[in-house]
Amino acid sequence: MESSLPIRLKLQKKTGISSCPVEVLHLIFSLLSPAEWHSLCLVNQKLRENAEPLLYSKIQWGWQDHKKPPPIIPFLQSVTKRPELASYVQSLKLEGRNRPRFGYWFPLFSLPVSETELESEIAFIQSSGVPFSDLWIHEICKGVTDALLALLLAQLSNLKFLDMQPVFLQRTTFIGMVLKSAICDRGKYRLPDFHGLRDVSIIFREGWDTARVTEKFQETADLLPLFYLLNVEHLALSIRSKSAYKWPTEDLPSPPDVEVASFELTWKWYYDYDLKDDLNKPVVDLDQIATALSLAPPNLTEIKIKAAVELGGHDIDYPGVCVKGSLQQLANLHQVKRLQIPFAFLVGFAEDTTKRLHDFLPRNIEFLTLTYDLTEQDGQYDTDIPEWDWEDEAIFELLQSWLKVWESCTPCLRGIRIFQYPENDLGEWEPYLVDRLKLLSLQTGIQIDFALDEKE
Repeated sequence: MESSLPIRLKLQKKTGISSCPVEVLHLIFSLLSPAEWHSLCLVNQKLRENAEPLLYSKIQWGWQDHKKPPPIIPFLQSVTKRPELASYVQSLKLEGRNRPRFGYWFPLFSLPVSETELESEIAFIQSSGVPFSDLWIHEICKGVTDALLALLLAQLSNLKFLDMQPVFLQRTTFIGMVLKSAICDRGKYRLPDFHGLRDVSIIFREGWDTARVTEKFQETADLLPLFYLLNVEHLALSIRSKSAYKWPTEDLPSPPDVEVASFELTWKWYYDYDLKDDLNKPVVDLDQIATALSLAPPNLTEIKIKAAVELGGHDIDYPGVCVKGSLQQLANLHQVKRLQIPFAFLVGFAEDTTKRLHDFLPRNIEFLTLTYDLTEQDGQYDTDIPEWDWEDEAIFELLQSWLKVWESCTPCLRGIRIFQYPENDLGEWEPYLVDRLKLLSLQTGIQIDFALDEKE
């Protein structure tokens, strides 16, 4: 008698990447590109949930052609309808610097937009409770870039990094109003307080910005609220004002609540002959600089002072500038270990062998960088403005005089660097002087070298 036994097949369930733990998916996805994150978002819901935060974490837009703006409005429409997308954004970088016949010579066109497209955005502004909501909505509907960027910032609650470059900064009125409402009036309105913002750089174009003047926004202190950020670690801002700055609140900003062993200060003096305003003057007031530096905190260990002049109109010679006062108070900044400074700020333009470098240097300085900034200035048409007439040999003698006594006046000194400008034949010493400098370095044990100027 024949009998049959039932055959049982064990079917294994197919598995794929979607079944991986979230932690594993994150490790895998972090190695992919934005284009690949976008593709993953289209596969299924689970992959989208894990890829979307990475896709939106870093927003970087450039503006090369004024007729082809970045997708500000489509992005706003997306994050307004789905606020969780805005919460993913941790880094916002808006790029755009010097472009021929764009951005600086002509104002940006308004972005094409209709009021019906912005219903959600208008509702967001109205719900924020800010007192300038009607004006803000009016400018949004006109497609004003400043108002649109302010709306974008107002939704980025987890932002950590912000970099805005000149093309995007012809107007900063609404950006400033949103920053003040969000940071200085923290909790009063339905806006993020930017508590996570660590790194901020908002830099206007140097000198004459025709587009900003056309818009009547050449002088502005809109960005001062950023000094009130609670946890900022790096802050680079352009602030223009014809008068003393007026802080946006009665309370002065206090240092961030972070453990920082040392601070670095970079300060740039700039003159443009074509820029006509109360701030732009061909005079370097060293006393004013020294007074400001005297207020430096005890953990300011590095100072960089830079200077530049700009050709104006059809000029072929750089404009003349002069210095007044003295930076002798620098010698009192005992906490400073690194200093970069133009020769002219220490010893002036006219050769004067009675001056001594070590009279101006912090006692505990370790590294000094000397530059030829402003030596291109041309005062030949104005007898009140001396030209740069220091010979390289006289500069060598300045260094030699200092290094004869360095152990008593700057005992922590370790190195000296001189920036060169090969295109202008500045800082390129004769071989015999370079040899003498090398010998001086060997005799004193202080490293002395030349380096190409680090142009920005």
